[in-house]
Amino acid sequence: MIRSFTSFLLILLFLSGCGASIDSLEAYTPVPLENSAFMPTKEEIKSGKTKVILTPINDASFMLAQKANLGQSLYVELERQLSTSGTVEILDRTASEKFEKEIRLSELNQASKMSEVDLFVAKYAISGSLSNAQFVSRFVETQRWQDKEGKTHIIPAHYIYTASVSGILKIYAIPSMKVLKTIEFSDSARRTGDIYYPADVGGMLNQAGRSAIHSTRHDFKNYLAPKGYIMQQRSDGEKKIVQVNIGKADGLETGEEVDIYSVRSNTNPFTQEEEVESVKIAKGLISDKLNAHHAWIIIEEQHQEIKLGDYIKANYSKEFFDYVNDFAKEYSGMI
Repeated sequence: MIRSFTSFLLILLFLSGCGASIDSLEAYTPVPLENSAFMPTKEEIKSGKTKVILTPINDASFMLAQKANLGQSLYVELERQLSTSGTVEILDRTASEKFEKEIRLSELNQASKMSEVDLFVAKYAISGSLSNAQFVSRFVETQRWQDKEGKTHIIPAHYIYTASVSGILKIYAIPSMKVLKTIEFSDSARRTGDIYYPADVGGMLNQAGRSAIHSTRHDFKNYLAPKGYIMQQRSDGEKKIVQVNIGKADGLETGEEVDIYSVRSNTNPFTQEEEVESVKIAKGLISDKLNAHHAWIIIEEQHQEIKLGDYIKANYSKEFFDYVNDFAKEYSGMI
């Protein structure tokens, strides 16, 4: 059974990349594109990873968390997840120390004390804080029951130890220091023992914290994914492909899904003010025609006309093993 399940996974992984192939670009004819009403600026079209300032995770409200050095553990895990995303460049800790003070000022509605040079070193700052860090133990008495065949089953008395961690991450815009997105994280770790023995509280808290940060990675990866602007479009009569100005150096990988957006303006009927918003108009797949700074996207689904200057963003979603882990946690909880 295990062997057949493994074979299924290999087939699934193989098939997931089959639709991302473009045999020959020469088989596709260029298609003229109308200019977007909001063409990107020179600064916006410069490819490169999203620069981020990462500040320490605040664990000061919980003694257990401080003893376990949980804030540092969460920081390291968040740093690891951001780094492995391939789309983010984390600036050094000297810069993060400056922004830690800046974030406190912004929360107090006080003016910035940093120079313009400091404020423009990154596009975003991320901070976090704990809302809970708890450890509990529970005694379960011996359980006996008989099955339909009259056989007796016994579960010996045991202790259940549970560590729970939760908190929030905030993504700030630089230099305004406005909170753009708030991401909640939470998870728990559980162990059992036949006799009462104080478990590794610090280790279990850190395990739960790392798992909590790991489970949120798609949220911040999607938000921080760099924009790639549409440069040209081609068609072979059946399939459409578009080229964008970002590639492997910016974290794109063959087979990943992307969403395509167009910037539109609307007039607010109440204030008569012009409001600008991004509208999702299509969905595509990053093809195997991919280099450091450019990529060809295969259009899979399209709702409106694509224009020169429209943009893509990666669309990260749960992977197969995430669903397996979720199921395992639910099953463990039921037991």
